[in-house]
Amino acid sequence: MSTQLLRQLRQAGVLDGEQETALQRQTLSRHISAPQAILEQGVLTPAELSQQLSRLFSLPLIELDDFDYPALCQQLGLSELIIRYQALPLQRDSRELTLAVSDPGWPQAEEEFCFATGLMVKPVLTDQPSLQAAIRRLYGETLPSYHAERREEISQEQLADAVQVAEDEANYQLDVSQDEAPVSRFIHQVLLDAVRKRASDIHFEPYESSYRIRIRCDGILIQTQQPAPHLSRRLAARLKILARLDIAQRRLPQDGRIKLRLNNDSAIDLRVSTLPTLWGEKIVLRLLDNQALPLELDQLGYSKQQKQCYLQALHKPQGMILITGPTGSGKTISLYCGLQQLNREHLNIATAEDPVEINLNGINQVQVQPAIGFGFAQALRTFLRQDPDVLMVGEIRDRETADVALKAAQTGHLVLSTLHTNSAAETLIRLLNMGIEPFNLASSLNLIVAQRLVRRLCPQCKIATQLTRAQADLLHIESLHIESRPLTHSPAASAPAHSAQEQQQQTTEQRKSVTDTVIFAANPDGCPHCNRGYAGRTGIYEMLNVEPVIADALLQRAPVKQLESLACQQGMQTLQQAGCEKLLAGQTSLAELQRVLGLATW
Repeated sequence: MSTQLLRQLRQAGVLDGEQETALQRQTLSRHISAPQAILEQGVLTPAELSQQLSRLFSLPLIELDDFDYPALCQQLGLSELIIRYQALPLQRDSRELTLAVSDPGWPQAEEEFCFATGLMVKPVLTDQPSLQAAIRRLYGETLPSYHAERREEISQEQLADAVQVAEDEANYQLDVSQDEAPVSRFIHQVLLDAVRKRASDIHFEPYESSYRIRIRCDGILIQTQQPAPHLSRRLAARLKILARLDIAQRRLPQDGRIKLRLNNDSAIDLRVSTLPTLWGEKIVLRLLDNQALPLELDQLGYSKQQKQCYLQALHKPQGMILITGPTGSGKTISLYCGLQQLNREHLNIATAEDPVEINLNGINQVQVQPAIGFGFAQALRTFLRQDPDVLMVGEIRDRETADVALKAAQTGHLVLSTLHTNSAAETLIRLLNMGIEPFNLASSLNLIVAQRLVRRLCPQCKIATQLTRAQADLLHIESLHIESRPLTHSPAASAPAHSAQEQQQQTTEQRKSVTDTVIFAANPDGCPHCNRGYAGRTGIYEMLNVEPVIADALLQRAPVKQLESLACQQGMQTLQQAGCEKLLAGQTSLAELQRVLGLATW
């Protein structure tokens, strides 16, 4: 294209033959565009070049400042295309996308933007320095590198060559036909964008008259792109080919894996799940990046006391540790961090998982296969014949698994597992309702950890605000000394009695001090550091030590409220109290606590 453009400029009298030859050498030897070579050699000024290109290609000249392009670019999520082609979306309607370019001799850019948006592309012209400056303001010199401290920047071409099938480690490469090249490039761009944004999942969703792609970042789904709906089958077919699934099977769900190699020493596994819907196949990719996941306790957000409590339970010779919470609350990572603490040469550790999400060197990890009769209970029974020290069960789903796990915990083994419950005290009731005898629970359980993940406020753009009385009452914040004094007080834990007048004065002073507190909220517009007001996630935890007083109450089948009250008297911090600590420390927002803990709106 550069050669053709230079020839057209010579034919128009803008360049002479000698200049054309010299510029051709520059474009070929340095792999730069013709406009860039012209500007670098000083043959024309940016304004002169834009005028000539506008006349030559019959394109209107525009000023970027006349358009509100930052909001549109963020909405479209096409950063990779924008940087790759140095083309900037300016505005769009239901049928057309206005695209600013400085080099109109590159029709492939129009093709790619048309494919990605499903809109007709209307190119307009602007000068190269202005366009480059605008893109730098949006994205910096380049896109932020993923794990820049450990990984090299990845180009689209490198990524296109990097997709491999999980079971085939012998450099199996997929043959991409010319017709499917735009589909492949588009999918690779989506994958790269998700990796760089540290997404956990990618959703490809077909509807009657639209198609959308969303990624889950820090627990929240964000729409990134809207390809044309007629591309639904082509995108689904390409993803199924990469995952080695049956592309002809559209009526049944399928599961597969893709291995994405980023360089010689790192790779990301993608779990692929297809689901037949009314308007086509919805496909979800789960990104499993071993190197991106925190496997150190200090990275999980434990308080000093909580970390000490977890470590003490981990180093007991036998018993059971249960991590509880809803899907997506970080239970698996907490288990893996615990296993890493125990991963020593003198211990035999085995895990039963469905699926194995992170490969841990030195630990015997087993993928259960319920479809062929090899479930969690069967795996545990086999482990017990393998001279184990520590066992991990991905999830206690039924009474059989619970019985075998508790038996293992009573016979000299440390057992770690998860359960889907809302609080630590509810976990005890859930196990009783499964049919587990109270004496088995009382003698086996060491620790129950209920947890949630909340988004961290971006330290660069978080907004200070005043805690209102209504908000403090909602969270039951009676004192700012949350860490040293539980919010729910028991008679045993209360301070010595004072007169009614002294107590009323103390309460008034506490209520006044609370409303003087500064908390922080997310910036809805975000900043270049975060883009959305939050950056990463941290955990909030509720740890119930099964001490003798709890065990006695369990033997009497005490209700949830009584168990929780007893645990608080023993020093347990509830999820709400832990969340308040993060709020008052400026780590998260009130809105985030409401979203995660389900508090009433304010």
